[in-house]
Amino acid sequence: MPANFDNFLLCSLMFGPDICGTQTKKLHLIVSYQGQNYPIKKDLECETDKLTHFYTFILRPDASYSLLVDNRERETGSMYTDWDILPPRKIKDVHAKRVGCYFYVRAL
Repeated sequence: MPANFDNFLLCSLMFGPDICGTQTKKLHLIVSYQGQNYPIKKDLECETDKLTHFYTFILRPDASYSLLVDNRERETGSMYTDWDILPPRKIKDVHAKRVGCYFYVRAL
């Protein structure tokens, strides 16, 4: 264990179950990008029995992912839709028009 925990806690992916009392029983999946933490938008529940479980997170090059619990696929999706990492796409309004008259003057 490192002496300085600040450097130890910098990571790209934080993943695992969080069971706290009887209220909190969730599975955290947090991606760290450019110094900002982005939790998954889905509510994921972890296993709550008394057994030990093996959680696996698979991230593919096409930005799709799979979440396995005990080697069984529990959740799938895309990094583009299940996290708010990228800003929302701007769609050009085809009905927007310029106001007034514009002249383009070529500099000599």
